[in-house]
Amino acid sequence: MSVKSRIYKVLRIWNDVDAVRKGRAGKRVRRRVAGKATGKMFKKLTLLRSVVDIAIRCRWTLSDDPDGLVSTLATKADFISFLD
Repeated sequence: MSVKSRIYKVLRIWNDVDAVRKGRAGKRVRRRVAGKATGKMFKKLTLLRSVVDIAIRCRWTLSDDPDGLVSTLATKADFISFLD
């Protein structure tokens, strides 16, 4: 573990203790959960964007896509299930 990682870990614990002391632990937990969920969503959107960018760069058309990847990701229902 690097020095920077140790400092961040100590500060995170310190701030958790301070939040409990001030009665703000619930707010801190909610923000941490929301941040993790947002990070996961952006990770999936970035992956989807990469697939679409590759398809555009390669000039794929639906007829050039035997596996149906582009057409699968193009439908809204599949896009939503891709995010889950």
